[in-house]
Amino acid sequence: IEGKRSHGSIDAKVPEISRAFFAEAEMCSRSAAPNAVAAMCRASIETMLNEKGFKGNNLKQQISLAAEKKALDKEEETLAQGSRLLANSAIHGGELILISHTPSMLAATVAVLNKLANAPSVQSPP
Repeated sequence: IEGKRSHGSIDAKVPEISRAFFAEAEMCSRSAAPNAVAAMCRASIETMLNEKGFKGNNLKQQISLAAEKKALDKEEETLAQGSRLLANSAIHGGELILISHTPSMLAATVAVLNKLANAPSVQSPP
């Protein structure tokens, strides 16, 4: 049973793999594991971009392409890039994410996933 959450709810159009990664982020949040939250929020956004056909050499390029194609507006692009940078710091930089950042990480991810869920997929060139 899915209840109302302070960070919002994921749109039903979000693919199952992205939903699963986000659900794991929520579990990590309940376990007070903010670095894991950052990693799983990033993973849910990255898989969503892949599902929608936004390809690039790295996540930064994928997010920029989604914004260029108007699948993300400036606010969601900024949230997605922030999520990417925060997770990079947690995973690669050895930075400890504060538990107080968890609600905003979850809310940002919901906003990005829901925006992408309602955007058209990128068409592959013929």
